[in-house]
Amino acid sequence: MLRALTSRQRAVDIAIAVVLVVVAVAYSTVYQAGYVRLADLAIALGMGFALALRRLSPPLALLLVWFMAVLQMLLRQDPGLADLAVLPVLYSTAAYGTPVLRWLGFASTFLGAALATLYTVVVPALLTYATPLTILRGIRAGQNAELLSVAQGTVVVFVGGLAVFILSWVLGVLTRAFSRSEASREAQHAAENDRLLAEQAVIVEQERNRIARDMHDIVAHSLAVVIAQADGARYLYTAAGIHGEPGETDLVDESLTTIASTARSALADVRVLLGELRHNDSSAPQPGLSALDALADHFRSTGLAVERRTSGAHAALGAPRELAVYRIVQEALTNALRHGDQAKPVTVSLDWATTELWVTVTSTLPAAAPAGGSLPGHGIPGMIERATLAGGSLAAAPSGRLFVVSARLPVPAPSTPAPNDLVVA
Repeated sequence: MLRALTSRQRAVDIAIAVVLVVVAVAYSTVYQAGYVRLADLAIALGMGFALALRRLSPPLALLLVWFMAVLQMLLRQDPGLADLAVLPVLYSTAAYGTPVLRWLGFASTFLGAALATLYTVVVPALLTYATPLTILRGIRAGQNAELLSVAQGTVVVFVGGLAVFILSWVLGVLTRAFSRSEASREAQHAAENDRLLAEQAVIVEQERNRIARDMHDIVAHSLAVVIAQADGARYLYTAAGIHGEPGETDLVDESLTTIASTARSALADVRVLLGELRHNDSSAPQPGLSALDALADHFRSTGLAVERRTSGAHAALGAPRELAVYRIVQEALTNALRHGDQAKPVTVSLDWATTELWVTVTSTLPAAAPAGGSLPGHGIPGMIERATLAGGSLAAAPSGRLFVVSARLPVPAPSTPAPNDLVVA
């Protein structure tokens, strides 16, 4: 029966009720030549209390208003400003009440208008101006002026009172409908945000899986090379007949054995941890920087104009970072094909520096593209994830009519082999 209200809402309702009581009592005091009757004070306090309860408990507020209205009629008190509390109470029954209370409030508008008309027009007129004897004489004489006056006043007061009561109730219904509409829009907005977050999570997870499969192939190949080199070195060392002093531990053979066994263990661990992500991927070599020209030709065959630009001295990135560059360019060109203006060329720039490589893909947005912010659902989270795992960073955002994808990847420092290093093919 009691609704949850904030402290501010309760304070506002109480303040409004206090103002109504003070104004109603002051009006009664002026109207009655400087004093207020106890009945007027009681009616004002009761109506003010109902007004304070209108949002906290609409059923109690409606019940209290009816009680005070009946008491006012029994005490034969004139209507006053305190009776204005009826309007917000009717509003609250429609805006905050249950379906049953809402329809009780609707019924109260008709019943209240009828009782107000009887109390303020019909009964006083019959008792004062149009007694039954006067009405009977007028009917006999064919003159019903008094009865006509009472009828006209009855219709005017009833229709006017009903209109005011109905208006308050209808405003409550409209407020309730608006609140529900706002709640529905907020729920839809929250659901849309959840959907976008779920899609982004799926994109990131898919990209993580693909990166894991790519890294599995690369790491497995590298570990296989380490194992082969270690075993080959052991074979050459044994075949050369190079041994230490009798009784001493052969540290070289032991070190090579440790390297080979550790690499085999690591290879097994990698396959166990990442093997479930492989699915049915092709066993072809992973693409790198050398495959960017073929990638550009592929998109040119679809009607997308692709321009390649390279500046700076080319350096060795390593298979993982080359694969990251290829995937980022591939995704950016796919976005440009699907969502960009295909009448404008797409520029793919590779800018080499000493310690980093900048990859920039610039496309033109269509005229109807949304202004500001990155475009959702276009693989951007996956590109950011791939660049991050490669040790770099990526940004993708509109710049005027252009959409720019800019990735920074670190360039590993070149290693200089020692002149006496043994390389076994």
